[in-house]
Amino acid sequence: MGIDSVQADEDRDATPEEIARIKQVLAGEGCSLDDDDDVEFYLNRNLYEVDDAICSDGKIYEIYLDQNFNIISKRQDD
Repeated sequence: MGIDSVQADEDRDATPEEIARIKQVLAGEGCSLDDDDDVEFYLNRNLYEVDDAICSDGKIYEIYLDQNFNIISKRQDD
């Protein structure tokens, strides 16, 4: 059993700088987040996951961004 199996699921909270950048991107899409703890960075996939983003349509979304802060997925949270 190697280290790879442990690293496969590693994630971390986004840094304050990353969160600030993500908030800028979300604002450009008419979305925001209430809680900075809703942003995680998945090391093995090099992407950010934003849970519970509230968008201008009043709905809540789960949004994924790549490591360059480009939105790659946005789906309504059930």
